[in-house]
Amino acid sequence: MANRAFPAGKTPGRASSGRKPASGQKRTSSGRQAAAQQQAAYGQQAAGVHSVKASTRYKREHKADYGRERIQILYEDADIIVIEKPSGLLSVPYPGSKARTALDLLEKLMRGRGDWSKSHRPFTVHRLDRDTSGVMVF
Repeated sequence: MANRAFPAGKTPGRASSGRKPASGQKRTSSGRQAAAQQQAAYGQQAAGVHSVKASTRYKREHKADYGRERIQILYEDADIIVIEKPSGLLSVPYPGSKARTALDLLEKLMRGRGDWSKSHRPFTVHRLDRDTSGVMVF
């Protein structure tokens, strides 16, 4: 195998792109500054604008009960509650989430009946995707 020589400061995988920087930009080996400027411009452009996923927009427009989904208890005993979760409802909350979840609705139902306490509250056995309807066990 032949030993290849590279010019000073040039190594395989770190070759220059050969592009000239735009006016007012400094040349950087990784393009980090240009990326930072693009992100800053995007942030200024999107400031104050809440982006909504296309799937959420579609549901808002086409799902009659969007935001008012209800759960139905299929089975309940002292240890287990089985519910039917409709599509469009989260199973469990994620950090920072303010969306309604099947767990929240079940807890509200239990509190309303006086069944909920710190020692007797629902725990999630499994999850279903937001867009999936089906049976859940707590």
